Amino acid sequence: LEVLGTAVDRAADARTKLVRLLATKGITEPVQIPDISTKAKAQEALGMDMEKMNADKKHFLDTVVPDWDKAAAEREATY
Repeated sequence: LEVLGTAVDRAADARTKLVRLLATKGITEPVQIPDISTKAKAQEALGMDMEKMNADKKHFLDTVVPDWDKAAAEREATY
């Protein structure tokens, strides 16, 4: 949570600096900035397809990890 809090603080700081920079250039129109107030909104703003990512992770855990566990057990049996 500390990392998330730091990231949100940095994003807010960057937004403030952006508004100031644009104001020095005479640009006063509002700038559309994505809402990153929640994890889900931040993931959506980044274009992350969480359903696909979770399905890929499940497939990995169901197919690759058992092979790794088997190889580790065989290797450790020789210790």
